[in-house]
Amino acid sequence: MKISMWNLYNRLPCADAVPMIRDGSPTITCARWIVTSQLNPDAVYIGRKRDFFDTIKDDVLIVHRYDMILVKNADPEELFNEICSIIEEFSHWDYQLAQCMRKDDGLQKMLDLSHDILPYPCYIYAPDGSALAISSHYDSTIHWHWKEILENQGLPEERFRYLKDFIQLTYIFRDTFPTLRSAKNDSYQYLHCNLSAHGTIIGHFVLFGFLHPIESGTEYLMNHLVVWMTRYVGRHFEQFSPASRLSQALAPSLTSGHYDQKAVAPLLQELKWNDSDHYQFFLFQENVKGEPVLLTKVYQNLTDQLSGAIIFIAGQQLTVLVNLSRQAASPYDSGWLKPILQDNFLCGISSTFTPLPNCCLYYRQAQEELDRCHREGLLCSNAMTHGFSYYRSLLLKDPLALTYVSHELLYLNHYDTQHGTSYYNTLKIFCLCSFHMSDTARFLSIHRNSLTYRLNKIRELIDFSLFDRMISRPDPETMIYLFFSIFIIDNSTADRQS
Repeated sequence: MKISMWNLYNRLPCADAVPMIRDGSPTITCARWIVTSQLNPDAVYIGRKRDFFDTIKDDVLIVHRYDMILVKNADPEELFNEICSIIEEFSHWDYQLAQCMRKDDGLQKMLDLSHDILPYPCYIYAPDGSALAISSHYDSTIHWHWKEILENQGLPEERFRYLKDFIQLTYIFRDTFPTLRSAKNDSYQYLHCNLSAHGTIIGHFVLFGFLHPIESGTEYLMNHLVVWMTRYVGRHFEQFSPASRLSQALAPSLTSGHYDQKAVAPLLQELKWNDSDHYQFFLFQENVKGEPVLLTKVYQNLTDQLSGAIIFIAGQQLTVLVNLSRQAASPYDSGWLKPILQDNFLCGISSTFTPLPNCCLYYRQAQEELDRCHREGLLCSNAMTHGFSYYRSLLLKDPLALTYVSHELLYLNHYDTQHGTSYYNTLKIFCLCSFHMSDTARFLSIHRNSLTYRLNKIRELIDFSLFDRMISRPDPETMIYLFFSIFIIDNSTADRQS
């Protein structure tokens, strides 16, 4: 591994060491004497100061690229051996981390092995606040916040919500490199960095400066540990992923639009679910501009509440596929939806459907309803209540739709606009009442004779043969065509009509 001049300086057992470090990046892999014919850019060099400066003092220079450390009154050979030991210590640490890749509790073992290298209280918590690993070398007396973490094995829900509101966790969750931050209501500093695998944030690594200030260069060592931990969670992704085996099999089908019967069928059998059960999608997004904060907490809560559901997180979206045939109560009666919406989440809900291979289509429907929430400022949008508006938008997308409507109905609509009559509405109701005179007159609240008069006036304006045929021999296909014509005319904009 490569270390920084700061890491050397922090571990030198010399009281009179003076750092003159301008860069401090982690680029050191070995040590060499400064008197050499060739320079290695990854080596740190040690030599007597008086060999290069006009001085009689027995000081030693440690030089690496743009960085130097001056150690006063030191023996160069002893210092050389000390630096070689430090480099070897870091190399051995790197080797030990590599051995943890095959361990069952790798994150905890890596943290324990790093105590001598990173002598700070550290812990790693999942996005829902639960601890994945905690430093075992520090007791609860070092700080009240550390006591809280130990007692709750992570962040309690009240603390998690407080941090979300007051320290903008949504932006802290973007840290991809150890970032130094100061506690808002206390005097300590901490380093924070995400642990990610396959595009998913698995956890958050926090190193606290409760006992002493965080030394320069610590962020490079923490990052080296994060790299190994990231490899570990990537290799053991199933252990840390919020998705079950079934959700992992189903998720690619939803995004690709192709249902993988072969992968899903054996898992359905294990759950004793059937393709013919009734299902419904609920898609959630946290209504924040940055990274979601409570998304995984909601996932954990729903996992505990919903036994008949497939729940997984993909990106910044929580997907819940409820098996309505296996739920004791409907999603609306069980009361789990309301608290999520109160936590500032948006929800898109599909229609109920069966069989399960139709899931790709109904997932798209739930996604459309979630998009509707964003467009129209809704907290929740249910596809079962937006059928009319969807078909309206679908029919009016193509400007040609208006050209295919019944010419007779369209002409009457224009005529009424110009002359202030109501002939289009009369003929429309006549169609919708299946050409029954009494029902039409009752619907329009007029006498049957008045309806007859209006229809005769309409006959003078348009070719009435199509409607005469429908009165004598109703044709379902023509009836549907007239219904669509009425629908498009009524829902077209004034600009389109003109």
